[in-house]
Amino acid sequence: MKKIITVIVLFIGMNAIAQRSEKKVIDPETFAQKNTERLTKELGLNEDQQAKVYDMNLKNAQERTSKMEERKSGERKKPTEEEREARKAEMGAQLNAHKEEMRGILNTEQFQKWETMQEKRGNGKKGAKKMKS
Repeated sequence: MKKIITVIVLFIGMNAIAQRSEKKVIDPETFAQKNTERLTKELGLNEDQQAKVYDMNLKNAQERTSKMEERKSGERKKPTEEEREARKAEMGAQLNAHKEEMRGILNTEQFQKWETMQEKRGNGKKGAKKMKS
């Protein structure tokens, strides 16, 4: 009886771990559409802004997807300290570029609200240093 209970507990535990490790992959178009819809709702974007934000989100999502595929296809190895620092610098530059692009699309009020949203989500705290508005 103890063996049966042990097997059931192990089975349930392994099943729970397997479900947590599965990541749902969203295609870039769906991601860009959902993110644009969310920003439209939260920031009150007009049609021109929506189109620009969608294009930016799509481009970023496609780049992320291609880099993720590139990492998956290569041999998994622990990055060196220099590689980690280079990646951190690259991510900081990408965050700054994204922020500047959003600054060009949004009006001042929308941009301030967007920055507040980013800080609440934890973006901008790591990687790039805060830029002065």
